[in-house]
Amino acid sequence: MSLDKRDFVNLASKVLSFAVNVLISFFLTSYIVSTVGAEAYGFVGLANEFISYVTVFTIAINSMAARFVTIELEKHNTENADEYMSSLLLADIAASLIVSLLGTMFILSFHYLININEALLPDVRLLWFFLLASFLIDLVGVVFSIAPFAKNRLDLEALRSTEAIVLKAAVLLVAYWLFPSAVWYIGVGALVQSIYTFLFNLRYTKKLLPNVKIKASSFSLNKLKTLFKAGLWNSITRLGTIMRSGLDLLLTNLFIGAGPMGILAIAKMIPQQLYSLFATMASAFMPKLVISFAHENTDEMKAQLRSAMRLLGLLSSVPVIIIICFGADFYSLWVPNQNASLLELLTVVICVPYIILLPLEPLWNVFTAMNKLRVTSIYLVIEAAVSLALTLLALQFVDGIEGKLLVIVGISSLMELIRSLLFLPIYSGYCLGGQYSFIYRLILMNVGVCVFGCAVVFMIKHWFIFASWMSLIFGVVLTAAGIIFLEYWIVLSRGERAFLVDRIKGMFKRS
Repeated sequence: MSLDKRDFVNLASKVLSFAVNVLISFFLTSYIVSTVGAEAYGFVGLANEFISYVTVFTIAINSMAARFVTIELEKHNTENADEYMSSLLLADIAASLIVSLLGTMFILSFHYLININEALLPDVRLLWFFLLASFLIDLVGVVFSIAPFAKNRLDLEALRSTEAIVLKAAVLLVAYWLFPSAVWYIGVGALVQSIYTFLFNLRYTKKLLPNVKIKASSFSLNKLKTLFKAGLWNSITRLGTIMRSGLDLLLTNLFIGAGPMGILAIAKMIPQQLYSLFATMASAFMPKLVISFAHENTDEMKAQLRSAMRLLGLLSSVPVIIIICFGADFYSLWVPNQNASLLELLTVVICVPYIILLPLEPLWNVFTAMNKLRVTSIYLVIEAAVSLALTLLALQFVDGIEGKLLVIVGISSLMELIRSLLFLPIYSGYCLGGQYSFIYRLILMNVGVCVFGCAVVFMIKHWFIFASWMSLIFGVVLTAAGIIFLEYWIVLSRGERAFLVDRIKGMFKRS
């Protein structure tokens, strides 16, 4: 059994942080959509998409920093760690100045480029200004987020993240309670969240890395070049991700309209939260994987990946089955003034590849830990180019809002399915010495559980109607318990079952 107590704590804390975020988003999104409208809410998602476009450039120097610093600290090369972190901070400060100037110019003129109701323009412009400020603080603060990673204390990071999310929610509740409804309050909440996270990351850097000194005199152009060369492929990967699915709201705005963009933004919220959760959980295993690679222990890396994927496989089927089976019931209760059937259809199309993709998320750590990003980046860009070309072509031949929306999300999902079945298992297996048969066994088990689970739930739904929150919650809890029980015995090994039972017993004893 390769998972230990630290892995469990890191994972549990990240799940807790996610759960709090989802719970808060659940109530706030419904309220915001009902007060400011789906069209205005769509510009929140569009703003986040535009920010993701900027990260194509900034990720080149930031994405691999934690890896290099961790390896240097494991080898007791503190001076090199100083140089990496000092160089990163100065580079991010310079990048933030450039982004702030270009971002301000764009926000002042974006109404010439996208479809937006004139009445919404001042509100949306303020929203984008605050979100830009939040992004700039996050950018400068990247270097201070390395400490929890390097010391494998991601639980601290997740705990502070949870507190920051609660603080953001409090700001939004006060704003919507005391003042007339506006969408720009979301930007203020995000800014407060970023400031809080920045301050605590600064504190953890001093506490966890007391021997690391960040100062201008430690700037090293060679170290910055090393970070850039390694991270350049992550920038290309991010570009591919944006071309494949990060343009959804922009394409909807330009080819269909601002109203349908709001519908798609609502439909994407739950899938994005779900994917973010599993990407975050997979990242909880990254520090240990990097440490094993630093000690050239490939066998331990393989064991860690097997356990991580089986554990994520245990968890992934539950939300996917619930989304597929209860989508329409949920949307009719959550946003009753919207088209629940269309929202369910869009969400299901987005989530179908997750049956295979989510348990495989830890495999992306292999490429970062081993610094083998080139092939992955090239593949993702080619895939994204094909996806974008097919989407633009199909939009010319499909009529109606629903059909165009399905084209936009459907082609992205198809490409994700192909990647999950072919590229990710085969290339990650090649990097690990040609061992990928266990990956396909896991895929088959997950698909089987999801098909069986959906079949059973749909049969039950013929006899029961979930027309209230109480009945829906009862159905969801019962479904989750059944699927977890099934996967507990099918997916996990005997050692992993014993490990989970032991950890759960330990939690109750401490309480």
